[in-house]
Parts: sequence; C-alpha cells; structure tokens
Amino acid sequence: MVETTPREQGESAVASDHEAYIVEKLGEAVDALVADAGPVRDRLYNASKYLLRIASEQIADEQLRCDFQWINDSLTSAPPEGREGTVIATLRVISDEHASAIARRILELWRELYDRLI
Repeated sequence: MVETTPREQGESAVASDHEAYIVEKLGEAVDALVADAGPVRDRLYNASKYLLRIASEQIADEQLRCDFQWINDSLTSAPPEGREGTVIATLRVISDEHASAIARRILELWRELYDRLI
C-alpha cells in the first residue's frame, strides 16, 4: 500500500493555509537571521518582526507550539524602559549565548514545520 500525505488525503485547505503562513513567516525570520549583517541581537530584532505575526495557537502540534512560545518568551522577557518595546529591552540584556540559542531554535522550528508541510 502506498502511503499518502494528509494533503493527498483531503486535508482542509484552511489548515494548509495556516501552516503555509507560519512556515512563510518563520522562513522570513530565518532569512533575517542569516542574510542580514550585524550582531546576532540586531538580526534577532529583525527576525522578531516576522515572528510577532504568528499566534502560538496557530501551531497545531503541542511540542512545536511550546517551542514557539519559548522563542517568544525568550524575546520578550525583560520589562521595557520608557518607550522601548519588550523585544528591544530583552535583546539589550541577554547574553550572546542566549541570543544564539534563540536564533538556533527559530531555525529548528522552521525546519520542522517546513518538513511537515511538504
């Protein structure tokens, strides 16, 4: 028997659109991380602009949703000062190692979701 993918079995187009949107935004975030020049904190700031367009509830898989929530929590853990946002406040205080770990997690999440989509 030949196995078919959920999409071949008639998976809802709505679910596919949500998944495609998430993969697109994560892909844009990955692109900001690898194609932009500058320190990892600057690249994470640029990547965060795409991540903020994704609601964790849009991610069906519980473990991947937790991974995404960890990324969001890691990028917004510091209280803002003045008119700055929480992402800028957080990026100002986290270590290079933590910034790199966040960047790696974004890439890993994108890979996992991309592989599930195709």
